[in-house]
Amino acid sequence: MFRCLLPLLLLLPACTGDNYLSRRFMDLTDVVDVKYGTGIGLGAKLEATMYLGCGLGVSSQSYTREWFGRRSIEVVDGAFFHAIIGGGDGLYVDATPGHGSANGFLLDFVALQHPGPGDPPYLDWWRFGGEVCLPGVNGGLYLNLGEIWDFLAGLVTLDPAGDDGLLKSAFFVAPAEP
Repeated sequence: MFRCLLPLLLLLPACTGDNYLSRRFMDLTDVVDVKYGTGIGLGAKLEATMYLGCGLGVSSQSYTREWFGRRSIEVVDGAFFHAIIGGGDGLYVDATPGHGSANGFLLDFVALQHPGPGDPPYLDWWRFGGEVCLPGVNGGLYLNLGEIWDFLAGLVTLDPAGDDGLLKSAFFVAPAEP
């Protein structure tokens, strides 16, 4: 009997009429983060949270958009350079967490700094995945564990990400080099 009641209890908030189903769908789309852009070079990087990562290669990043749940960051005229235990990507002057990485001994020193305005919420820092840089195109996919939590909590109308009702949007645009 409990097996029959559980699905009904989970759907009960849908009866509130407050766009419950569309909000859960948007939460579900936040679970996989995408990174895409253009550049010239070859490289690859793996990340285990925003704090740990390693890669190998060199590439320009003429344009890059990286999603963190429902929010994104654009970087213009960045760079990707990694030599396994050290390197950086998405960097430009005044890089802050989420706006690039600077790795040494696998730790991301930029992410260890205090976050500033426009940075992704901490909930979105717990993601795993990787990216590749090929001649002409850069891209990556990440499984965002924080957004999985947001989706599951949303089933009972909680919103740890604070994004219910928001559309996917850019929240920071990096300045182009003069």
